Amino acid sequence: MKKKGVDEFPFCVHLVSWEKENVSSEALEAARIACNKYMAKFAGKDAFHLRVRAHPFHVLRINKMLSCAGADRLQTGMRGAFGKPQGTCTRVAIGQVLLSVHCKDSNSHHAQEALRRAKFKFPGRQKIIVSKKWGFTKFSRADYVRWKQENRIMPDGANAKLLECHARLANRQPGRAFLEASERRGRPKGLKNKTRPEIGRMLGKETLHYAHARFKERAAESYGEIVQLCPENVEALKTGAKEVEEIAFSDQRESKKENNEIPKEVFRTKHKELAKEGEKWMKDTSNSCMLVSALIATVLFAAAFTVPGGNDDKGIPIFLRTNAFTIFAISDALDLFSSLTSLLMFLAILTVRYEIEDFLKSLPKKLIIGLGSLCFHSRYDNSFWSSSNYCAQR
Repeated sequence: MKKKGVDEFPFCVHLVSWEKENVSSEALEAARIACNKYMAKFAGKDAFHLRVRAHPFHVLRINKMLSCAGADRLQTGMRGAFGKPQGTCTRVAIGQVLLSVHCKDSNSHHAQEALRRAKFKFPGRQKIIVSKKWGFTKFSRADYVRWKQENRIMPDGANAKLLECHARLANRQPGRAFLEASERRGRPKGLKNKTRPEIGRMLGKETLHYAHARFKERAAESYGEIVQLCPENVEALKTGAKEVEEIAFSDQRESKKENNEIPKEVFRTKHKELAKEGEKWMKDTSNSCMLVSALIATVLFAAAFTVPGGNDDKGIPIFLRTNAFTIFAISDALDLFSSLTSLLMFLAILTVRYEIEDFLKSLPKKLIIGLGSLCFHSRYDNSFWSSSNYCAQR
């Protein structure tokens, strides 16, 4: 038979065993001949595909024993011996397919009639079941027709391949999917139940390069122009690219594609301007906050020596034994510590290299510590000034 395409024989029908039994090779051959003759006569020699699904691998053996008078003197065989082979058969279970016929939809009634005639060659009970699949494929007829209209079916000889759709990655927008994943610190819905090797094959080299190169455009579509101004978005972009790298294979991370560059180099090239904007914003913010921290630290340092109420002749603070002075001293120490901490953090931000990798953890961590120290200072600021005023008024 000439090689047929996937759309040549869309109809499929099976002859299924409905008993657990032994079917001899002769019965299988007789059923095949009966089915083949009928289909060749009414459908045509090249208009169907017949396959015997059960194979007679089991060997039947016989050990002839005489049962007449004086059998123990006449027979030469041995009781319970292995015996000589007499034939072969196949041991079938309930629901096992014996014969399968593929043909066009116009010959479907001929295929069912051919299997009905072949059924008489077997002992026991069999059923004729029309398959819901499309031809030789594993897809149902409804899904196959729908996917073919969507151009998602790729013919592969008598079979077919489905062009998979893994969430938004099928639309070649991995940047947006992984940017959203980085915000909720999890994988996209279409990837949650997948293992790392499956996701690595799913992404592939081309998607990995694309994800590094297109994060800025996908982020701008989702979050507007503010993405290009805030350096926190550099961190979001880098986090998304990092997640793509973690679930891809190691050879895909080092593969060169665009301008002979690996994915990391593509990411740096495409987001060079965004990194510069983030560096400028970070430096301006650090300068302003560092100035505030320096002023606060200067006032607190001077207040530690010029205590409220002054000192006596021996240089001991007059209100040393009061509760208000104790609160003043503790608040002054904590405020001074927090302001110096924020001052050092903002100074460290100004002296950093400002590489793309620094926006992932180093710079955000320092910025959070610096701003957090300033907020921590404001908590003890009220108690510091209240206690100093109380001591001064006494």
